Amino acid sequence: MARGGPGGGRRVDVRRPHRCGPAILIVGGAIGGLLTLYGLIDRRQRGAPLGRWLWWLLPPLLLSVWILVSSFNPSFEIIWYYDQQVFRPIPTLPGLPTSVLPDLTRSELALALGLYLSAFNLAMNVQNRRTLRGLTLWLGINAGVLALFGTVQKLAGTEMFFGLFTSPNSSFFASFFYHNHWGPFALLNIAGWLGLLEYLSREDRGRGFLHSPAFSALVLVLLIAVTIPMSTSRSSTAMLALLLTVGGFWLVWRLGRKRPDPVSRPALMGIGLIALLGCGAAAYWLSGDTIRHRIAITQEQLAEMREMGGIGQRARVYEDTIGFIKSRPLAGWGLESYAFVYRRYNTEPKTVEGWTVQFNEAHSDWLQLATEVGLLGVLLFLATILLPLKGIYRHLWADPYAGLPFFCLILLAGYAWLEFPFANPAVTLSAWVAFFGSIRYLQLGSTAHA
Repeated sequence: MARGGPGGGRRVDVRRPHRCGPAILIVGGAIGGLLTLYGLIDRRQRGAPLGRWLWWLLPPLLLSVWILVSSFNPSFEIIWYYDQQVFRPIPTLPGLPTSVLPDLTRSELALALGLYLSAFNLAMNVQNRRTLRGLTLWLGINAGVLALFGTVQKLAGTEMFFGLFTSPNSSFFASFFYHNHWGPFALLNIAGWLGLLEYLSREDRGRGFLHSPAFSALVLVLLIAVTIPMSTSRSSTAMLALLLTVGGFWLVWRLGRKRPDPVSRPALMGIGLIALLGCGAAAYWLSGDTIRHRIAITQEQLAEMREMGGIGQRARVYEDTIGFIKSRPLAGWGLESYAFVYRRYNTEPKTVEGWTVQFNEAHSDWLQLATEVGLLGVLLFLATILLPLKGIYRHLWADPYAGLPFFCLILLAGYAWLEFPFANPAVTLSAWVAFFGSIRYLQLGSTAHA
């Protein structure tokens, strides 16, 4: 969110400060594209079928073409009024998608496509389950290092990187500018590591769970989990409770019932409850002050909502967003055009100081997607998700390694109606890796996975 001064003063853009180095990510995406091409050529040379992979690639490539076309059909031109940058509407080619800032649209398209292809290669090019588990292991270690760094930084009470950098958002954690981005990133890694526990527990050399790598993995899971309430993200804390409850009982049940001497069901339920209580106690011990502070803020916000009879400012933003979705429902306004178009539809009243509140994000990834790529773009995006699920959706819950990341993705997809977690590239890449990694894992467990 940004503010313009009295009389429409200059806009301060703190929307996506992590975009300071998109070139590196775009280059990485280009490498991902080359690996995709290599995988297709390799399959062709080996005589392996290509139909499945080409079908999977068709919707995202059509969506990319749709977005690319918009970047050659600008809807605004930039002019200067004294020292103010002003966007003035200009005629566009009718029936085609448009863009406010074509260069920004193309840059974001390259980044988004690169992130997608980097993860898509897991499904197409990885040939054994061990590689996928190894990837989850190293990604989880990376998240654990970030969690440890963020914890020490939080307890020290300094700015980012121990005072070397001033965050544009006070709700930062570790290297993430926004706690509601750190939360989803941490959740995806927690889900991945929970899925590994069953396999790591088999490496106990006959000495039991406490002497297996699974116990060390569980400690890392708890380290990452504790940082979510510590980061002050209430929504992510609620999702964490659901993930740990489902994942914890699922794993305790599988580990207990698969033993040579299966543990009784009541005992497994007791173990699960004790584990959940232990996680909650550890979180409260490390971040009790933060939790109490956020509970107090939540109570104040609920009281304000009851007084106003609604959810307040956020409801107005959603209404404004739906208003300019309706103005271009099919084609949309262009990728990364939300903040600039919102000015034209902003019905937010001025503050008592005369400031105009400007939202640079819709605080709903789904609404913003419809705003920027239109209903046709949303349908292509949904096809990008649904086509890969066609052959394996019946087996999603057969194994925690695939089932828990998918459960986490479902939580985040619902959360994306109320926030914008996927505005962060690290969250987006982690989500695609969890998606395609889990799909490939299930494929490799079947007889026909080429």
